[in-house]
Formats: sequence, structure tokens, C-alpha cells
Amino acid sequence: MRTKYKQWANDLLLERKDLLYENFDNFIYDDKKIILEIGSGKGEFLAKMAFRFPNYFFVGVEKNTTCAGITLKKIINNQLDNARLICDDINDVIASIKENSIEGIILNFSDPWPKKRHHKRRLTNENLILKYYEILKKDGFLNFKTDNRQLFDDSIKYFSRSPFKILKIDYDYKFDSSFDEITDYEMYYRDLNQPIYKIYLIKE
Repeated sequence: MRTKYKQWANDLLLERKDLLYENFDNFIYDDKKIILEIGSGKGEFLAKMAFRFPNYFFVGVEKNTTCAGITLKKIINNQLDNARLICDDINDVIASIKENSIEGIILNFSDPWPKKRHHKRRLTNENLILKYYEILKKDGFLNFKTDNRQLFDDSIKYFSRSPFKILKIDYDYKFDSSFDEITDYEMYYRDLNQPIYKIYLIKE
């Protein structure tokens, strides 16, 4: 679903740079339990999770400026001190993240890029998967959730060729994880009885 450009969202990004990171170059890691959501969209998941889990530090990466602005507004309105945003492409950000520093990576309803010539743009492409593995801590996790069966099946193949350990492949995820939030997008497809697919992975 494409999001229409909103000038106010772009203006907010310029106004509240204090809540934005350009990358992780000057990030103070301390002992933060960092959850990285890649492709955070309009920030519904990010905001809900940050509110529910104050002991984690959530960083969303979203390249669409309108979606990023909408997410930023949710961070502000909910006074979330444990949520921040990077408005950029993950391919341009990930090299700035320290190895073995991230607690968990979330990929929710990523663009499926169905045409074969575009598969390299997927957030589950094999090059990115290896980088995800590098930045995760030992026992760090990656959760990938989608409504697109072809993307899911292809992604299982990508993950199976990686160093990750696959803990669970769920072809009809019933929202039974305590560390998760349901978004309006997900609820829309659930109401249509569209299965939600989820894979759980860990770095041993």
C-alpha cells in the first residue's frame, strides 16, 4: 500500500532531528537491549512495542519520509524515550552498526518485490541476512512476518543457506507470541482470513 506524500511529515522530520539518527556512527550502546525494526512503516508496531517494553530500546529504519514522519509523531505523542528513528535505506545504514550489538531484528510485512529481477531489493536477500547475523548478539533473534506466501517461501530458502538457526516456521501465525504487536495492516488481512506467515531465527 503506497502512502501519499504529506508535507507536514517532512516538516516534522526537519523540526525534530533530536529524535532522529543519521546512522549508528555516534550511537551510545551502553548496555541497551536494542531492537531494530527494519521497514517500520507508519510506526504502529514500533510505538506499541516501545510503550509495552520500556526495558528495550527500539530503533526503526524507514526510508519513506512520509511514513517516517508519521512514526516520529507517534514517538512524540506517546513520549517514548526508548524509541528513535532513522530515515534512510537499511543498505546505507547497516555498515555503521557494531557487530554483536543488537538484541533482536524485526521484519514486518516487507515489500515482496515479486519480480525476479528485483529480488535483490528484498529485506531478506542473502547479503542482508549475513549482515543481520553479524550485528546480532549471541542468542540474538530475528523475526520475520508477512502475508505474502511467495516471499515467505523464498525467504525460508535464503535463511536456510545462512548461519542462522531456524527455531520455528509458522504458516498460520495465531499471534501467540508475547513479544509482538498487531498492526492495522495485519488486522486487515486477518479479517480477510489471510494466513500470516512467520519465521523465528536465532544466532547461536
